[in-house]
Amino acid sequence: MRTIRPLLHMLVIIAALPCVSLAQSTEHTMKTSDPMNTSSFNTGGQWDDGQAPKAGHTYVANHQLRTPPSGSSHTFAGDLLTVTGNILCKGPNNGSITVPAMILRGAINNGTGHTTAKVYGAITIPEDATATFGTGHEEDRRILQIFAPLTGSGALKLFIPRPTGDMKEILLQADNTAFTGPITMIGTGKFSIYDENNLGGNPPTWNPQQLTLNGSVLRAQNTLTLDDPNRGIWLNNENNPKSHIYPGGCFEIARDATVTIDCLIGGEGPFKKTDFGTLILTATNTFTGSTTVSAGTLLINSPTNASPTLSVSTGAALGGTGTVYSAVSLASGVGLTLAGNGYGTLTLAHAAGVTLDSVTMSFDLRAPADGVSDCLALGGPLALLGAGTLTLTLPESGLPPGSYPLITYPSYSGDGTLALTVAYPNATLTIGATAVTLEVTGSGTVPRMTWQGNAAANTWDFTSGNWLPADALFSDGTDVLFDDSGVASVPVLLATDVAPHDVTLAATNNAYTLDADVHTLAAHDVVKLGAAALTLKGRHQYNTLTVGQIVGSTYEGGGALTLEGTLAIGTEITVRPGAGTFSQSATAIIEGPGDITLGSSADLRGTNTFDGTATFGYAEQTKTFTLYSDRALGSTVGGTVLRGGTAGGYNHLKIADGVTITDELLTVTGGSGRRAGLWTTSGSTACWDGDILIASDGQLQIGSAGGSTFTLGSLGRTVITNAGTVTTSFRDGGITILNSRFAMPTANFNRDDKGTLVIRSSDNTVAGVGFLEGNIRLETDAAFATPPPMNIGKGYENTGNKATLDLNGHTLALKRIIDLHWDGFNGTPNEGYQRILCAVPSTLIVNGDIASSYTRVGSIMSGPLTFIKDGSGTFALGQTNALSGAVIVSNGVLAVTATGSFGPDAVQVIVAGGTLSLSNNTALCSDAAVTFAADGTGVIDLPNNVNVTVDTLWFGDKQRPGGTYGAPGSGAQRTDATRFSGTGLLIVRRGNGGTVLLLN
Repeated sequence: MRTIRPLLHMLVIIAALPCVSLAQSTEHTMKTSDPMNTSSFNTGGQWDDGQAPKAGHTYVANHQLRTPPSGSSHTFAGDLLTVTGNILCKGPNNGSITVPAMILRGAINNGTGHTTAKVYGAITIPEDATATFGTGHEEDRRILQIFAPLTGSGALKLFIPRPTGDMKEILLQADNTAFTGPITMIGTGKFSIYDENNLGGNPPTWNPQQLTLNGSVLRAQNTLTLDDPNRGIWLNNENNPKSHIYPGGCFEIARDATVTIDCLIGGEGPFKKTDFGTLILTATNTFTGSTTVSAGTLLINSPTNASPTLSVSTGAALGGTGTVYSAVSLASGVGLTLAGNGYGTLTLAHAAGVTLDSVTMSFDLRAPADGVSDCLALGGPLALLGAGTLTLTLPESGLPPGSYPLITYPSYSGDGTLALTVAYPNATLTIGATAVTLEVTGSGTVPRMTWQGNAAANTWDFTSGNWLPADALFSDGTDVLFDDSGVASVPVLLATDVAPHDVTLAATNNAYTLDADVHTLAAHDVVKLGAAALTLKGRHQYNTLTVGQIVGSTYEGGGALTLEGTLAIGTEITVRPGAGTFSQSATAIIEGPGDITLGSSADLRGTNTFDGTATFGYAEQTKTFTLYSDRALGSTVGGTVLRGGTAGGYNHLKIADGVTITDELLTVTGGSGRRAGLWTTSGSTACWDGDILIASDGQLQIGSAGGSTFTLGSLGRTVITNAGTVTTSFRDGGITILNSRFAMPTANFNRDDKGTLVIRSSDNTVAGVGFLEGNIRLETDAAFATPPPMNIGKGYENTGNKATLDLNGHTLALKRIIDLHWDGFNGTPNEGYQRILCAVPSTLIVNGDIASSYTRVGSIMSGPLTFIKDGSGTFALGQTNALSGAVIVSNGVLAVTATGSFGPDAVQVIVAGGTLSLSNNTALCSDAAVTFAADGTGVIDLPNNVNVTVDTLWFGDKQRPGGTYGAPGSGAQRTDATRFSGTGLLIVRRGNGGTVLLLN
């Protein structure tokens, strides 16, 4: 960053206060500190004028100014707030304050335990001031986030004591380029940054203590570089616990982040590297304390001669291209990472030498003509213990013959070993008296051997010369490549067990068959690229198998993969969506602990035993995965995941004829409305006899193809759970039998398409039922634990608009019924209908407190169905129905509209409570017996000019005389204000004394 000159610095301070007019505004001060649970931040509080801060005035917080204890966000209303005392943030967790213009000469503290406080606005720290951001010294978690940009050149203290394990952390998150003051960290808490400008701009002159650590932690949250030339970093060596001052500092680099510090680090305190990221030191640092790497990687790319000791903990790594003069102590199992940091030599120059115990090392090598390769140079003896490994990176063109030093030393001792993680043709690792070298002979070595083959003897073993380089024989541990240059016209046949390291198949035209015969092909990672097909025969044992690749945001290549043998998988099979079909023969087996992730269409036919998770489908893809075997999904240990495809298309998991998947948990995920489909193949009988979990972001549609019967679960044993709110749908033209119980209180289920859903499970819990098309048939008396609302029919233009609910001799309770119907087809062959019926006596109860409507064209109830209106809501009936069971009104309103009736066979009507509202003369059939329940409260409402004729009238078990009945004022022969309302009449043909003849 460029140096900010003093004049520019003053302009920045003034610019931060654009609306302040000191000549015209009135300045107010605090009389005393805010008492507990009070705040003067936006009230009159302790201000000298007793009024809340407002525009046109400036304020000085010369005592403790507390922020409001409630409310998530507050803004200071004055033109300027100068803090000479302190601001104590007392809001809730993640609460924020905004001060548009602040001059900070005092402190801002998070004053509430177990919270994060946030500060916005603009803060100036004048040149002669020392400001403080603090998190308190209490034994609890406190975080202070400063989003306000800083300006000025005063000093800033970060007070972050951490007496216990609870986190104390300050984050500067603005671009603070206009601030050039020094920062001092006090305490063992964290100071977190995202960019160098969070620390401020480049100071105008060199300051070795521009950033001082007193036992504190500087955390980098992401990749960044500190390279301001005048910013020195200082590691203090004072130990004063009472003042929360401790020696040294810790540099914590977040996982996957790489931080380069080109600023000089000085001082006498110790240096510590933690967390799993990578820290690169490029300056000639002068700190004299010890250096410790407890986690992650430290790369030293410059000379360092002041730190007396350097220690690296197990699991951590050291590397670089610099010179380390410290005495180096490497714990067992450390890493020495020379690769990936530019070619060069890491020199550990101390005369005591180094002990390498079970070390893991990496080196980048290249041809001498291209420059130096990586090397570790020791100034003292090498003591070698344990089993160490070396990973080499070679250029694609390989290495010419020669000796390549990897480690040099004056002497060597110990009984440890070093081995290459990958074997290379014509190359040998040698541990000599003064060097560990890679000796390359013959025509040179290459990163991997390439298959050439022989049509007459396409044999893979240790003696046949079917590889390039032509002067090298295959050996176990070598990376190998099969591409379009080799022979693929006949299978590649194993003559013995072979164990390459990694196998790459990158062929566009060559369709290879790898036939292990009676042997085993064991490899670490196998990658299939290109469009050509691959067939695996015999026994294969891979850690991973990946088919296809990701290029940018697209999936490419892979070709088709056919498994005709046994594949033992250690970690995972991944077939990406760009690949061809993954096919398994009926005799093939997938075994082992690994997972399977299939993104291309697949046919699984084998009796598999793998224990990992089977995952099907990628987002924004529409693929079909068919199971032809009861054991296609392996053991039940890992379960199965089905991921949604697109908003309009499916990733289909299909079950073939005769297949039952037992005790397998199916988890459905996807997000953003992407559809996942669990289906049968056409004309099949299949069963998913396991639990189904629809995740909060999942959308599952279950389909029984035409001519199929699809059974879901076992009664009383399996459950379909929906953790989200997305509707679960039953689709297609076959029969689906629901034995599993629904447990989805926040989601609906739908029946769509022409097929049939048979509900056998009891006590289902759903938010609602959407019945668009097809058939629902009950085979239980307690389908729902709590009656749900139901919509029946399609209210949009679609010829699939016929819905039939068959109660089939059972009782169904619903909260509400709403019929939906597209009127545009009325009077045509495509006119839809909504039917509720039964062939044997059944009962429908509607008991909700919200209105129901069953009035649209085609909305018919028929058969020996007893209809009970319960609940306080209204139920409107608007068509000529064909009921032959009883109609019972128990509560609320059952309203027969001007076009509705129960039908000519509905001869038993009981009014026990609520209201039966009749709006036309034929709402009841003339043969109906109308009964008011004994001690009931029911009412029949008859509007003006509505005269309904029935056969008999009963009050309890007592038949009433014939004649006319109605409310007072109706003109009826017999009036009853408790049982009738309105001015219409109920005409009773027969009474307990005979038949009444009404003559006009």
